[in-house]
Amino acid sequence: MKRRTSITSRTLALIFSLILALSVLVPMAASANPAEVTINILHTNDVHGRFYQVDGNNAGMMGIDKIAAIKSNTPNAILVDAGDAIHGLPIVNMNQGLNAIELMVAAGYDVMTPGNHDFNYGSLRLMELAGIAAAGGLDIISSNVIDKATGQTFLPSTKIVEIEGINVGFFGLTTLDAVILPSHIENVEFSAYKENAELAIAELREGGADVIIALAHFSCVEIHDLISELADKPDVVIEGHDHHLGDKTHEGVLIAGAGQHQENLGNVEITINSDREIISKNASLISKEQADAIEGDAVVKAMAETIKAEVIEEYSEVVASSEVFLSSFRGDDLGSLGVRNSEQALGNLIADALKVTSNADIAVTNGGGLRADIRNGELTKGAINAVLPFGNTAVLLTATPSDLYEIMETGLQSLPLNNGRFPQISGMVVEYDPDAPAFSKVLSISINGQELDRSDDTTEFCLATNNFMADGGDGYLVMAELGTIAELGSLDDALIEYIVDVLGGVITAGDAKIDCRILNIRYGSLGHLPGEREVVVEPTLTSGGVWEVKCEHCGLVLDSGEISSLKLAGVTVTTKDFISITETAKNSRVWALRFSATLALETDSGELMGFETVEYTIFLNGNNANLDGSFKFNDDHDLAGFTLTYDIKGNGSNIKVLSLG
Repeated sequence: MKRRTSITSRTLALIFSLILALSVLVPMAASANPAEVTINILHTNDVHGRFYQVDGNNAGMMGIDKIAAIKSNTPNAILVDAGDAIHGLPIVNMNQGLNAIELMVAAGYDVMTPGNHDFNYGSLRLMELAGIAAAGGLDIISSNVIDKATGQTFLPSTKIVEIEGINVGFFGLTTLDAVILPSHIENVEFSAYKENAELAIAELREGGADVIIALAHFSCVEIHDLISELADKPDVVIEGHDHHLGDKTHEGVLIAGAGQHQENLGNVEITINSDREIISKNASLISKEQADAIEGDAVVKAMAETIKAEVIEEYSEVVASSEVFLSSFRGDDLGSLGVRNSEQALGNLIADALKVTSNADIAVTNGGGLRADIRNGELTKGAINAVLPFGNTAVLLTATPSDLYEIMETGLQSLPLNNGRFPQISGMVVEYDPDAPAFSKVLSISINGQELDRSDDTTEFCLATNNFMADGGDGYLVMAELGTIAELGSLDDALIEYIVDVLGGVITAGDAKIDCRILNIRYGSLGHLPGEREVVVEPTLTSGGVWEVKCEHCGLVLDSGEISSLKLAGVTVTTKDFISITETAKNSRVWALRFSATLALETDSGELMGFETVEYTIFLNGNNANLDGSFKFNDDHDLAGFTLTYDIKGNGSNIKVLSLG
């Protein structure tokens, strides 16, 4: 369909003069040269259901009504999405993505490629939604998702949009690393990028495309590799999957990403001359803060408000409360710990819920399935659903010790790198060596204090997991071969049942904690300094004048040193001088702090005895720890000993560190 506009201004300030100033958003709305055409490709990616503000969470999204206003007031605009849009939060999950599609159609989206999470309702549901979208002008395309029955693409492979006589061609590619419930994609397969990109580009060339844009929902590294492999390259790649924010150019191809969750709207501005040649292409971002300056589209806003009211009615029921904040932070490959690379309190809570409500011996769930924090205060049905949004159900399997070792090796294979398959567990303790090769990392597994024999393939345990993993998802192929005992209800219902019936409706610090279930022998477990409960780290004396600090749960020696004597104003005081944990840099949430304190020595009567400076190292948990403490030396014991107490509060922690003399 040919699209024209009578607006010819170079700046968006004139465009938005009737609503609010937006000159910084799209500075080149149309070319001043009548022989040239400038096209604006507005783009989003990895929205994950963040279309409109429903509650206090996800305040960073700009809102689909703002995107609609920008689209409708930007000349020569095409609005696209690079995948993972229609699943994630109650606003879209409540009717399996229909709300997402209707909002995108109303906002003026033209084309989208599906990400792996867009298959979370099943490929057949996606096909149904694609039909609804197409009727409204939004085409969902992918060139490498193949229908097994026909051998043809499951969705349309390409789309051409005509703007001012210029044909802009699009093709889509979906990640081969599709972390999707296997039963949801039984009728499709994900095929190689290069071969299908070549077919799609040839199809677009034959169709008269002047500009070719790839919507690529796979990793940045793979995108670079694909560009290098293609002889005939696209002009632009709009990327998704890695949640990348910003742009770069690789071998002449502009690659642009808008981050995630509608926190930004990307714009790729392409100018074409009269010979249909691209003479410039530039990427920019419109931030949420910039979008706040405009009025949203009234029609889309009204639609979103209606959906919001429906969501609030269904999901606003308060089902429990929490006294602690439990983070779903995924961690990263640079050493920050989270649910995708380490034992975490949120993961333990959910694994405990899975184990207890299903009456299993042990439980395993994947860290990648934990998608939102549990915040202090009231917990609604919607808040619980946001933590476990995929609609997964509990499954009971029969597993031997040999099976469990293989399961744990699968879960830990990517360490020290992040991966959604990282296991959050209940009912067992796993020791591992992160420096060992993949599938050789697990040193021991214990249940009820008894270490399991890796070769034991006869003893049986009842293992609770989610149906995604039970079907072999995330690489847990061994689970797909285990005997199924039963299929139960949803994980979010199990979590609500556990909190209400077992915990009495309130999550306390003692209910959700890190307690050394997964023990890294190189760097220690997180169990010694969790951020969600109070811990006393106290040095103890051993023989030979040595002090130690041990984890109160697993007994791991965290720090040690020799007892030293200091002369304080002529009086000898025995102290234990902390030294830093040598591997503490591996964990950005727990670190050691060495500091100097100038101590005023005085008697109970206030008589000044002198001053002395002493160095100490204490362990902190949290990003903004505050040190509060005072120390006073009592000469009743001739200063032969003293106690130094610090209360460290930060990141939800309340940790006491005691240095005893």
